[in-house]
Amino acid sequence: VCDGWHDCPDGTDELNCTGVSYPAFGSVCEPVEVEMCLGLGYNATSFPNIWLAIPDQEGAAEVLQDYQTLMELACYQHLRLLICSLFVPKCTPDGGVLQPCRAVCLAAELRCQQSLGLLGILWPINCNILPDSNDPVECFQP
Repeated sequence: VCDGWHDCPDGTDELNCTGVSYPAFGSVCEPVEVEMCLGLGYNATSFPNIWLAIPDQEGAAEVLQDYQTLMELACYQHLRLLICSLFVPKCTPDGGVLQPCRAVCLAAELRCQQSLGLLGILWPINCNILPDSNDPVECFQP
């Protein structure tokens, strides 16, 4: 979609766009209020969450209830940070958001798949949608 947002990881959805009218976007950082995402090394977020179409932190908190079992598993040290940063993304000083790097997601998937399998649960996150980078400007690692 030609809307100023890179919906595709490689940005191809924004190539060859003409006469694009960018939506009025005044994203600002706000304090993290979702209880299960407090104390994770970042304390500001920005909504709406355009990747997951979540309008506000209340909506994120509701969706995160479904991930409670996963977050309680002790399979990966940074699992809560990974999941929270997807639903309650880390806000950057310019008001944008920083997603976790793909490598963090893949490491969590590798370590947690067996535990989830015992519970009959599949890994719920498509790690391929996350930035495949080690550049702290593009994504973050714990």
